[in-house]
Amino acid sequence: MKTLIINCYRKSPDKSIDNYCKLIGNFSLYDVVYDKDIKEDFKIDKYNAIIISGSKSFISKGEYFKDFLEFLKNIKIPVLGICYGHQIIAKSLGAEVKHGTKMIKMPCPENPTDHGEKVHIIDKDEIFIGLDNKIDVYESHQEYVDPEYLDKFGIKLLASSKSYPVEAFKHIKRPLYGVQFHIERSGEVGKKIISNFYKLVVQKF
Repeated sequence: MKTLIINCYRKSPDKSIDNYCKLIGNFSLYDVVYDKDIKEDFKIDKYNAIIISGSKSFISKGEYFKDFLEFLKNIKIPVLGICYGHQIIAKSLGAEVKHGTKMIKMPCPENPTDHGEKVHIIDKDEIFIGLDNKIDVYESHQEYVDPEYLDKFGIKLLASSKSYPVEAFKHIKRPLYGVQFHIERSGEVGKKIISNFYKLVVQKF
């Protein structure tokens, strides 16, 4: 099995991507490619899955690559977008990404003295199987997916929180998933989600 990790942080070297590599490396071989290098005709024949990282860029301000967006519109293999990755998938499906009035930053639940964002799972689907209905996760973002008209874009809401209504989603026909929070920094919860993604989504695709 091999995964294409799309690095949207865009700085080299950038240690932000290291946590993604460590987590994904438990389940799959991988290559890392910057989002700026993804063109609409990028060949993905040798990959079984795609993971899209977070970023310091703002989609609502046009800080994304149009070729990358077009590439996402045609993807058929399983994809999991994290934070910025979650937002760019939603945009590729037609949903709107908005700029919030404040930065949402929740501490990492790997530290027992911290309390992360409490996310309410609405639909367990495959990626949330084996988790409680409420999970603590790490958040660091200012933008969010507009919850209006999700059905119109084929988006099914999977999880929500008091900070933002769209914490996780899937596409109703294609194996596309997005999580607003950072699973690579969410301790055992994040490990369970990525395990479910590979074992229950990717392996059966």
